[in-house]
Amino acid sequence: MTTAEKLVKLTQSLPEQIQMEVLDFAEFLNQRYQSPNSIWDSENRPLSDLIGGLEKSQVFHDLPDVIQQKIRNDWD
Repeated sequence: MTTAEKLVKLTQSLPEQIQMEVLDFAEFLNQRYQSPNSIWDSENRPLSDLIGGLEKSQVFHDLPDVIQQKIRNDWD
């Protein structure tokens, strides 16, 4: 049985609302896979392309130890 066949069989047993969520997620993955800056083609990009990617992030704009403390505080 192929992966697609397994997916169809599994989703058929789910309630309609959950099937809609599965469909939504599959469409999201499909869109992400087809985008030019997709994570799926990262094997063709050097790691250096990612340097500075979080510079403007509101979450990761501080020193590493400060970021770590903020994350720990969020867990409490």
